Formats: sequence, C-alpha cells, structure tokens
Amino acid sequence: MSVLINPYRFGGGGGAGGITVVETAGYGNASTVYNFSETLLENDLVIRAWANDINTQWNSSGQTAGYTNAIPHLAINGVPNIWIEYKFMGATPDTSVRTGTGSKVCNIIYVLRGVDTTTPQDATAVRAEPALREPPPITTVTDGALVIAVGGLDDDGDAVVIAWPTGYTDQVEANTGGTSGSALAFSSKIVPTAGVEDPTFYQWNFTDGSNGYTTAWRPA
Repeated sequence: MSVLINPYRFGGGGGAGGITVVETAGYGNASTVYNFSETLLENDLVIRAWANDINTQWNSSGQTAGYTNAIPHLAINGVPNIWIEYKFMGATPDTSVRTGTGSKVCNIIYVLRGVDTTTPQDATAVRAEPALREPPPITTVTDGALVIAVGGLDDDGDAVVIAWPTGYTDQVEANTGGTSGSALAFSSKIVPTAGVEDPTFYQWNFTDGSNGYTTAWRPA
C-alpha cells in the first residue's frame, strides 16, 4: 500500500483563528488502518473519503465508528462512487482511521483544525451533474470558510491530476493503480468573503466518467 502524506501543509489554511489543514493523505486499495502521522487535538475534524469503481455500497463493518455523511451521495454506473464523512475528535483523539476497502477503492484523509463544532458545514455540499468533472459552485455564508473541491475519475486506476482547481492548495490525490479502478482528488481554499465560490475543474491524464463535489467548512 502506497501512502502519500502531507502533514502541516498550511497553504490552504487560514491565519490565526481560521481553519488550518493539519494533515492529508491519499492511498489506494486500503485493507489496513491508516495511522495519523500527527498527534491530533480535541475538536480537530477528520474527513475520510473514498471512491469506488463499482456501483455498490459495501458493508461498513470494520470502518471506524462515529463518522457523519457530508455529501448528497450519487450511485450510478459510469462514474466513480464517492463517499465523504467527517468526525470531530474527542478529549482522547483517535490515532487511526479505517476507510473504504476493496481492490477498486482509493482513499483520502483530510484533517482540519479550527472548524465550528456546532455547525461544521457552512453550506450544504453540492454535487456535479452526472459525468461532469468540474466541482460545482457553492455559496458560503461565513467569511473565512474553507472550501474543498473534490474530483473523481472512473475506470482509470493509474490516473493522476495534471491541473488542479485554480488557487486551491493542500492538494492530495489517490488511485487504485491498474487499468481499472478509480481515482480521487481533494484540494482546498479559504474564501475570505462569503459568497459564490466556483472552483475550476480537475484535469486528469485520462478521460473517463467523472464526478465532482464541493464542500464548505465553517470557521470556529
């Protein structure tokens, strides 16, 4: 299993009192637990996401408990099935997390600090129309919200991003490897003034069925 870890990449985080990206990781075909590379703090927000090439929702037994769905999930043939869930760390933060498993599953971990614990999502997450790779626009309501642009690709397990949404940092991607499978990418941006944020699209080195989401996270 190959794991790409970018601990303490602050390019997408805010200043004092804002949201900070603490840790990111991407890996494919996860049948093992991911161990955080950093010591998490109480109220850190862990986002776990995975993409699946197969149009099924597998049994969640074995996954770390306590996570909440963050997106309007879409399960149709021809595009990657993407799942995004989150969990606030308690007084004794987790040291590991398990996400999706399977030969055609890839995973991303994204840890945020400074998210509002009462209303973590600043706006309802939005999904691209089927087979559109461009993360759709989202309207934030709080100054300094952090927007995460999500992109996924179907049937190309070796796919990598060759152009990221403009102005988005803390970039992380994952794929399953091989001629089939799936690929998934996250990047984020602090939006200083509330309003419409419209990320540009993810450009991959392959062309196939794709899917995109945009989420917004409220600063504490």
